[in-house]
Amino acid sequence: MTRSHPYWLTALLVWLCLALGAPAQALWNDDEPVQADKAFVFSAKVTAADSVTVRWEVTEGYYLYRGRIQLRSDTPGIT
Repeated sequence: MTRSHPYWLTALLVWLCLALGAPAQALWNDDEPVQADKAFVFSAKVTAADSVTVRWEVTEGYYLYRGRIQLRSDTPGIT
């Protein structure tokens, strides 16, 4: 079987389609980032005399990193 065009030409065309497709998609992506208070909805509930449960509802596509969260209380004696 003979080839009508070189293999490298096909590979180049595939590569160009992939390389140019991602930036082109960004041109039609009009979505603005969601504000932090809407992307990470916070709630806290007292579950016992010495316990509070803290919860975040995180919008799909956003990430909340546990290692970057700090909680503190302004109430004396509560840490």
